[in-house]
Amino acid sequence: MGDAYDPRAYPWYYGKLDDSMMVSSFQRYTVASALTGTVVDVDGFGATGDKTHDTEAFEKAWTKACSSKGAVVLLVPKGKNYVLKPIRFSGPCKSNLTIRMYGNIVASDDRSDYKKDSRHWLVFDRVDNLLVEGGGGKINGNGKIWWQNSCKINKNLPCKGAPTALTFYKSKNLVVRNLNIQNAQQIHVSFERCTDVRASSFKITSPEESPNTDGIHITNTQNIQVTSSVIGTGDDCVSIVNGSNNVQATDITCGPGHGISIGSLGSKNSKAFVSGVTVDGAKLSGTTNGVRIKTWQGGSGTASNIKFQNIEMNNVKNPIIIDQNYCDQSKPCSEQNSAVQVKDVVYENIKGTSSSEVAIKFDCSKIHPCQGIVLQNVNLQYQDNGAAKAVCNNVKLKEGDTVPKCPLILSAPFGPYPTVTTEQAQTKIKYFTQVKARPTTFVALVSGSTKLSDTYVRFINKSLKEDFDMAGTPIRIMQRPAPIMAGRIGSKTGQSSGKMVERTPLDKRSVLV
Repeated sequence: MGDAYDPRAYPWYYGKLDDSMMVSSFQRYTVASALTGTVVDVDGFGATGDKTHDTEAFEKAWTKACSSKGAVVLLVPKGKNYVLKPIRFSGPCKSNLTIRMYGNIVASDDRSDYKKDSRHWLVFDRVDNLLVEGGGGKINGNGKIWWQNSCKINKNLPCKGAPTALTFYKSKNLVVRNLNIQNAQQIHVSFERCTDVRASSFKITSPEESPNTDGIHITNTQNIQVTSSVIGTGDDCVSIVNGSNNVQATDITCGPGHGISIGSLGSKNSKAFVSGVTVDGAKLSGTTNGVRIKTWQGGSGTASNIKFQNIEMNNVKNPIIIDQNYCDQSKPCSEQNSAVQVKDVVYENIKGTSSSEVAIKFDCSKIHPCQGIVLQNVNLQYQDNGAAKAVCNNVKLKEGDTVPKCPLILSAPFGPYPTVTTEQAQTKIKYFTQVKARPTTFVALVSGSTKLSDTYVRFINKSLKEDFDMAGTPIRIMQRPAPIMAGRIGSKTGQSSGKMVERTPLDKRSVLV
């Protein structure tokens, strides 16, 4: 396993990421805030803020602000409720533009208003050097009328998309801060094809049962930092998907929701690439997942150079999970012969409680096993006072000071095969029981189709429990159909004979008896 992880391959895990773009964004924010440029007040263009439609007034105010030169502030005043239909704020703009969303902005509750664009409500399109800041007001997506028409709520309805509340599209050098977004139709805020983004101090809320209401969604975006935000929704608090790299999420409070996710990736046999993701300082409570990587079978590409660190879990189901068999559809997904490669993932300083007995789950691809997975200083306890478990399939990993540990695997063939003595078997078992840390569960993985003999079962139990003092360690003897070699240990001495057949590669955590 040692060669599965080389810290020299990704030294940024142990140092700070390059923050040059963040410094640039912050400097621009500071300068823009200090300027006393032109103020464009939406009320001056006919907005009333009395719960009647103000879309046209906002469009006129935007045209003025975007076309003006120098420092410009577009002001949405406090204490009013502005109702908007879908609206696109398009660039490029001549000004260094600041938007102060101090009043309440409410989505139209007439679904017919979204016929022209059913997937977006508020969009900032190709607007560079933009600063958007809240100041006590709320952005309300009026999502209830969309949720009740979702196929996830009513199984008799067809599955259709709903608008994203706030979208930043193909924009560079963004600062977005202090926004309070609630009850989105679907995703709350999405950064799509953006570069150099600093997003901070978000408060995002929707009911736990609201469908597909991701908090912050990041797609095809580079160099983005999300900090100091509180998110509680009906889906992922933060979702990072295809085409994103150099993503930092720091000081995130998440719950309710589906946790912090990379993916899903590779749906409909697509290629997907995500790299350079750091989640640092998150607190998750009552979520259905903790930190998750999810990929569909049949996809291709990579999810790599990822670090989850300094994370607290409180009553979280699936606190640590890699799911390469993700399937979010009504019909079962068929088994396919390709997968997105997940590699070089570090979990460090993660503590707390799991609402599920399985606290660590690596369900990786047989075709492209997870590689370079590192667990360091991880301690997850089962909420119901029992011992938490780890399930680890098709993964090459390195563990240090971790609870629960992935079970070590004793891989043993049976049926006729050349002589293997008890002493040879015990030498291999001894390596795992003395050199390796004592596992929470020891799995004897046996290949073949012949029923296990009582003699063989007694041999395994004696070797582990009596000879090597593992009486307190749960032992599971499992059988898999694909043979490593045909053979059977006929007695305690292991004397047998027979012919060799093709042998499949063993995982580096396995020992062949």
